[in-house]
Amino acid sequence: PNIMFVIGMSDVVHILTKYLEELRQGKPKNMAIKTSYLEVGRATFLTSLTTSIGFLSLGLSNIQPIRELGLYSAAGVWIAFVLAFSLLPALLFLLPVPTIARAKAKLDWKGFLQGFFIKSFRRPKAVLGLTALLVCISILGIYQLRVSTFLIDDIPQDAPLKTAFNFFDREFGGSKPFEMSLSVREGGSIWDKEVLYELEKLHQYLQEEFGVAAIYSPLTLAKGVHQANSGGRPESFALPETDAQWRQWERSQRRIGTRNSPFPVVSEREDYGRLSARMPDIGSALALAKTEELQTWMQENLADDILQARVTGTSYLIDINNALMAKSTLQGLAVALLAIALVSAFLFRSWRMSVLAIFPNLVPILFIAGVMGFLGIPLKLSTAIIFTISFGIVVDDSIHFLSKLNIELGKGKPFLVAVRRTYLSAGKAIVLTSIILMGGFFSLMFSSFSGVFAIGLLVCLTLMMAVLLDLTLLPVLLSLLAHRLGRRSNSPSIGK
Repeated sequence: PNIMFVIGMSDVVHILTKYLEELRQGKPKNMAIKTSYLEVGRATFLTSLTTSIGFLSLGLSNIQPIRELGLYSAAGVWIAFVLAFSLLPALLFLLPVPTIARAKAKLDWKGFLQGFFIKSFRRPKAVLGLTALLVCISILGIYQLRVSTFLIDDIPQDAPLKTAFNFFDREFGGSKPFEMSLSVREGGSIWDKEVLYELEKLHQYLQEEFGVAAIYSPLTLAKGVHQANSGGRPESFALPETDAQWRQWERSQRRIGTRNSPFPVVSEREDYGRLSARMPDIGSALALAKTEELQTWMQENLADDILQARVTGTSYLIDINNALMAKSTLQGLAVALLAIALVSAFLFRSWRMSVLAIFPNLVPILFIAGVMGFLGIPLKLSTAIIFTISFGIVVDDSIHFLSKLNIELGKGKPFLVAVRRTYLSAGKAIVLTSIILMGGFFSLMFSSFSGVFAIGLLVCLTLMMAVLLDLTLLPVLLSLLAHRLGRRSNSPSIGK
């Protein structure tokens, strides 16, 4: 709801800002509404398109709730667009001209924006240099970014549930399930002596090196049978040692059978087995690293012609899923980048300008990733979606800027004059929509869940960085492009 509200407000602010601007120029209400929708309409359609593509890119995730978030949010974007071009104009026609259109603005937007514009154009090297420095620092932070998640890490540390979870995780051998599948060669059995010896080596490694506890497997049952045959002595919880003990064990094992266990760990044909245990919640990154070490150890120390074992289970799949989130996030960003490139090319019929239009929107994404790396915020389920959501939102201001510039150029104005008029006209709406968007996401920072708090904080930082770059870097890049294409005007200086 927070996201849908602020995104819907973004379209309305751009329309109303242009509407009030036309009214202050003395145009009648009907003409002001018509002009506002003609000039802002295409840009609003394109921003809705790119924002919805940003959300739809979440459909590349292999996590169903994330896919649903992307689908429903994209639908909400278009519902907001339809209402902005049906309900809003109807209300504007029915309601009287607002008194604010006749009053002088308390904030000198023209003076503020023109000062910003002049400083940016007079110091292009400083703007480009600071941007390059920001990118370099962000890349250093990105190298420190890690993909990791815990079972309930979004819950506050002082929450009763988290306190209880940490107690059991610490005192009862861990709370995270650990599973392995066991298989033997064709014609063999899990209960074969050589298989149990190999399984005992695996047990020892898991307990001493991997850090699991409460292991339950065919070996556990086998040792339990021998212990029962030995009078239940604790020291007899081991595999038989003599041939006579093995023969007695085999007779007892046949009487017990495989299907009589309250927690089956061997298949009916006795060619597959299951190992279950618990381990502390050490995080997906460390768990996957230890799993790789385990797989290397098994290749070097287990006879695979006797016993084959592999890690499986829900916890392992969740860890792998979190590791794949980085890949799916990059795929989503690639889709969004392609979308804004196509939109920019459609606006200006220039792939070179399309590439330059992408860069100011890519820098905030690098910035947010660097901030996550420096602050130690891991890339996980609740934070991976920040990148696609942020990119789908921050491109809107650039599209509005480029669309307005395209309109001014279409009127035959020199490039520099067109950029200046665009800056003064679209700049106010860009600043206002960014403030509204930041206000909406700022409300998420009051959540006690760390993942929701991170979304609010990081998206606000991204929006703040994006509006600064749209007002400084984007005009400088456009001026460099105009100079290269020979389109720079010989008009009076920008100071005038």
